[in-house]
Amino acid sequence: MNPGETDYTRSDQRGSRGSGALVVKVKTTGVKELYYVRYVQQKIRRKKLGNWPDLSLSDARLLCSEAGQTDAFGGSLPLLLDSYVSKLKAEGAVSHDDVKWSFKKYITEPHPEIAKLPATLIEPGHIKDILSKIIQDGVTTFTNRVRARLHHAAFQHGLNQENNPREYLKDGIQFGLKHNPVAGVPVQKDWEKPGERALSGEIKPLQSW
Repeated sequence: MNPGETDYTRSDQRGSRGSGALVVKVKTTGVKELYYVRYVQQKIRRKKLGNWPDLSLSDARLLCSEAGQTDAFGGSLPLLLDSYVSKLKAEGAVSHDDVKWSFKKYITEPHPEIAKLPATLIEPGHIKDILSKIIQDGVTTFTNRVRARLHHAAFQHGLNQENNPREYLKDGIQFGLKHNPVAGVPVQKDWEKPGERALSGEIKPLQSW
């Protein structure tokens, strides 16, 4: 495929119907970008996989197939975390940047294999692995903060979106959640100061009088 006067796209046409497709975007500069594309609730879900030839077509097809399998189960764990951060930002919570940082620092970056999983396949053992790594790194009280953000925030948010028809129709993303996997993982109570507790929500800015 040669570049034209404007950018254009071509579909690989190898994916099964409804499973998403590998799409090549050919830019006027000659750059060929590879995307996984799927229509969900009449909205386009697009994920960039890489650029050709750094990413071969065969590898791109494999990544596309993996993305389709994730979609079959429901939204991925990173998508669930991003959805919660977006909710905080939309509500004007001052902590949304800190929450986003903590998810990246303690969950998605150190646990890439867990981050690949659909949110519905996350089990208490995965949560235990995430929190154990934080503890091994010498972090104490903030371990409970991460647990709280996963428990009361991200997964509870996902369950609400799953079961609230108005919330689902807003986004069009399903996570397939049936339970909250964080519930069975205990809080480290001895790391909480008297009068404090792991947050069940996030702080919003004070309204002007």
